[in-house]
Amino acid sequence: MKKLELLRYNERGKKKLKEFKNQRRLELDKYRNLPSISKIQYKCYKKLIKETVKKEMKVLEIGCGTGEFSWQAISSGAQVTLTDISNISLEAAKFRFKNKLNKIDYKLADMEDLPFDEESFDVVLSSGSLSYGDHKIVRNEIYRVLKYDGYFICIDSLDHNLIYKLNRFIHFIKRERTWDTISRIPNLKLIKSYEKFGWCKHYYFGSFIWFVNIFKEILTEDKIIKLSLFLDKLFANHLTAFNFVMIAKKINLNNKFRNK
Repeated sequence: MKKLELLRYNERGKKKLKEFKNQRRLELDKYRNLPSISKIQYKCYKKLIKETVKKEMKVLEIGCGTGEFSWQAISSGAQVTLTDISNISLEAAKFRFKNKLNKIDYKLADMEDLPFDEESFDVVLSSGSLSYGDHKIVRNEIYRVLKYDGYFICIDSLDHNLIYKLNRFIHFIKRERTWDTISRIPNLKLIKSYEKFGWCKHYYFGSFIWFVNIFKEILTEDKIIKLSLFLDKLFANHLTAFNFVMIAKKINLNNKFRNK
């Protein structure tokens, strides 16, 4: 099953590496080129990283791809380790950040079997990668490599949104995605399981993405973002959201939950 996803990300990595080599100025952060409506949740994700990651810390990103959303952690001056199952994607990430003096390590790694010792990192990051591994195994691996009082910060999509599920199902029918990645789209049960780290907070976004998009031709980007945030805060809940951002802190001394 992973072979199809690996092939897909190898192809994406090749395409991105070719683009990078033809660019005079490399794009360090994909955030600027996101659609207005998508910037809202990523702004929250970046804010949590900025508030949490400090210069002296060791940071791990799982499923980093070509480093689209790695720059916030790297720019903090922390020692960042980028991991992915696709070596070609990692090569593209290396090219993206080649002129940066920051200490960046690149490691070919499966998030279900991270090649690091217990309590190796102060912060673990994930941007849209949780559906690429068995949830229990990945959660346990994140817990294992995190230091006590360390943080896991992630951004991802939610399983219960029918529009998002239909979109991924179409990709499955076209043999562009595996069934595993569709069945593993994060859900509320998974989010709640991270509360067993000891402390957890989550934020939900995109409940009114369909409504706000109606105004994209007449409102500026800033106004679209403000409108979406206003509607989410006033009416939205986790049952209607498209995306979530989560931060969990490892303060639970009881490891028994890792077998559940």
